[in-house]
Amino acid sequence: MLLGIDIGGTTINLGLVKDNQIVTPEVTKIGIGVPTYVDSEKGIVYDAMNIPSWTVVPLKERLEKAFNKHTIIPAYHQHLSSRPRHRNPLYRHR
Repeated sequence: MLLGIDIGGTTINLGLVKDNQIVTPEVTKIGIGVPTYVDSEKGIVYDAMNIPSWTVVPLKERLEKAFNKHTIIPAYHQHLSSRPRHRNPLYRHR
């Protein structure tokens, strides 16, 4: 099986291919990694540097509402994820 990835200017499309046919497996859960501070219990993403408009985003809630699937967003910086950003020694103001 092959995972095809098309990286465009504004979107990224993924597809599974087997024997030159697109495979559409049933998705049961969504897992997403975000390279920033995350409250993994609440699924809130804080200050994603590569997406400036994402200062406080309830990503888990939004994905679960949009896809009706359980969503997991692990803490990228596990040891800092539960600390408020104003106390975070690595937090950089833009």
